[in-house]
Amino acid sequence: MPKESSWLYMEDKHGQDGWRCKKCRFFIPWYYSFYKNADFIADYRFCPKCGAEMKSYTGMENASPVIIINRLL
Repeated sequence: MPKESSWLYMEDKHGQDGWRCKKCRFFIPWYYSFYKNADFIADYRFCPKCGAEMKSYTGMENASPVIIINRLL
């Protein structure tokens, strides 16, 4: 069975905003000058580190997904 995960919005230990893979904890920083809003994470359909397919992204641990990532067939 393929791995599935989701992105969790958080800050790293240095206070940098970004998204963490719920499965492997890989962190992608949100650089405000490059990405205009937090929805950029929807372009990451797979975690670059563990390869998990990302099903959603949310702002809180244990929260229901606020955004379901669209699937292209």
